[in-house]
This record gives sequence, C-alpha cells and structure tokens, in this order.
Amino acid sequence: MTKRYFQIYCFIIALIVTIPLALTIFQWTSGEQVICETELNGVTTIPEKPSLTLESIASGEFLSDFESFFSYNLVTRRTMTRVYNQVLYSLFHATDNETILVGQDGYLFEKAYATSYLEEIPKESEKNVLLQENVEKLEQLYERLDERGIPLIVRISPSKAEHYPEYLPSGYDRFVEMKQNGEYEANWYQRFLEALAGTSIPLYDGYDLMEELKADGKIVFAKGGTHWTLAPIAEYVNGLNDLIEQLLGRKTSRMVIESEEVLIGQMGTSDDSDIWKICWNAISAEPDYPSPNISFSTIPGDEPLRVFTVGQSFTTVMLSAIYSAQQPVWDETYFSWYNSRVIQYPSDVPWGTQISEETNDFSAYLDMDVIIIDFMESGDGSTQFEFVNNMLEYLDEGV
Repeated sequence: MTKRYFQIYCFIIALIVTIPLALTIFQWTSGEQVICETELNGVTTIPEKPSLTLESIASGEFLSDFESFFSYNLVTRRTMTRVYNQVLYSLFHATDNETILVGQDGYLFEKAYATSYLEEIPKESEKNVLLQENVEKLEQLYERLDERGIPLIVRISPSKAEHYPEYLPSGYDRFVEMKQNGEYEANWYQRFLEALAGTSIPLYDGYDLMEELKADGKIVFAKGGTHWTLAPIAEYVNGLNDLIEQLLGRKTSRMVIESEEVLIGQMGTSDDSDIWKICWNAISAEPDYPSPNISFSTIPGDEPLRVFTVGQSFTTVMLSAIYSAQQPVWDETYFSWYNSRVIQYPSDVPWGTQISEETNDFSAYLDMDVIIIDFMESGDGSTQFEFVNNMLEYLDEGV
C-alpha cells in the first residue's frame, strides 16, 4: 500500500470513529435527535442510564452499565451495523449473529434447537431423573382435572432441526448421520415421549404428520423461519380437535383450506422470515424463498369450544391461523405465554389481546372445556412444568 492510499485509509477510519462520537456528544448535550434510525430486528432491551455512585464504581457495575448504555445510544450504530451485515450477506452469505446457524441451501436454524436435536440425555442422568419427576406431577394434574371432568392434553410443537436436519451446516453432517443411524442416546424429546408412555395422559404429537407432509413436498418450515408455516396447520388442528372430540364426547369444528399458493418472496406469515430478518439485519436482504400462503374456512361443530393452553411462540403461530378464519374452530382461547402473561382470542389483532400479566387466575382456567399444555420437540419444558406445579398447589388448597 502506497503512502497516499495509507493516508486515505487512516482518514476514513478516523471519520468512522470520530463522527459517531461527535454526533453522540452533541445529541447528549443538546437533547436533540441528530439522526432517526430504526431499531434493529429482534428483541431489544433498552439499557437504563447508569447510576454513578462510589459503590457502583468500586464494583465495576458502573463501567459495565455505561458501556451498554453508550453502545446502545451511539449515533449511527444501527446504520453501521446494517452496513456491516450487508457486506457479510452480499459477499459471504454469512452472519455475525452467534445464535443463528446458516445451513445448507440457505436454511437458517437457531443454534439452540440444533443443539437440542443432538443432545444426549442418558437414562441415569440428572436431567432425565428430573424429567421423570415432572411427568409424575403432570400425571397427578391430569388425574385431579379428570376428577373434575376437565380433559388435560399434552401437545407437541415441531422443531425445524428435528424435521430438516439434512439442511444444518455441513459441519453437522457427520453427527446427523450418527444420530439417524441410532448411534446417539435419546434427546429430551425422545425421553419425554418415553416418560409419557407410562401414563394415561392424552398425547397429541404431530411428528409423523410433519414428516408425511414434508415427504409430499409441503413446506413445513420456511428457509428463513424458525416456526412452522401455515402448511401443516389445518391437518394438525383437525387431528387435535378429533382428540378433543373423543374426550368431550361431542362433535368439534374442523379447519378447511380455502385457498393455497406457494409464493417466492411473499411470506404467508411474518414468522416465515422471523430469523431471516434477525440473522441478516442488513440494509437490503429480502427473503427470496418459497412460502405457503393459505387462507382457511371452517366446518362448525355442535357446541362452542373454549380452550386454555400453556405454550410458547409456536402456539402463537397456530392460534393466529385458527383465528384468521371467520368462524374459528375454537370459540375462545386463553393462552399463557411461557406461564407468564395470558393472551385472549378472538382478538382485534393476530397476536391476541393480553388480559393478565400473570398466569394465576386458575378458577377461570378450570372453567374452560379443555386444558392443553404445549411442549416443544426441542426444549426442557421448564415453564410448562412450572404451571403444572402452580395449578397443583392451587388444587391442593381445596378450591
């Protein structure tokens, strides 16, 4: 590099460092917003202004808090992040996001789900012993609710890594092959099914359905989504309603696919590109892969059906699809998000209306027709089991 080009290079680096710093200082002193930057995709926690005390300085807390506060409020941070991510996306098709894996043929995976798929849970392990204890409590809750005439169903939501492991990054190929050849011990999902097999708890597991639909060419998971698409929803919900029908002894509603079209670049739901947006967070990285666009109608049942369910984001996808129909197959749903806030459907918005900050109105949940606890093929079900413990304590109070 010649001296002239080296000087230009140093000048550019100096501008990149000094201009954001100068603008940030001006913004803090003037109180005026210099540049309006949209927030990056994903969940953002806005750091509070650090408290300057002798104790916070001595403990190092102030320095750590100030670092987070300063980096979040640095002017042009979001823009520079998007530019950097654009270079990674356009030139290398790589991401700086440590939580997301860029797999083969453009498939994206959250790393935690891939880890859960390959994790071994030996029978004698502490994790499996805890799982057995939790399933015993789950069975106790099932029996207590059965005495009240309230069906309890355990439902399983699918995992992308379980159904599309062949698209994990090539570095996983050897481990996936070993897993599929039976050289791995069971993972959490398999241990959970083993534990449930020794109980009378009604189980609804759509694993085989997802595999069948995938074999038929259906897009069960979009390349850039961590959640399931609309493709399996109707058959999955109808199978679940068939089980509810048997338990309640009355005819329940069914979902019908009114229209179905697979479109390139046009997402059937925002969830079909949820981790795509988080993975790249670039200036321009629009999804360019197929996504099922589906609308639903319903065939009504005999009586209204009211459901209480504990679950997570996969439950939201299903409920949004259910309540997109003019006459939903479930007339009313209380949905406990990870045993925390409670969301009600139907609602004026697809993500439901929050009616409570906590899952503690057990008398209302016991007034529903059926209670469903949604576990995932990947995950430890800790919040679901926490709900089980809380409801058992409530029932032990003799209410």
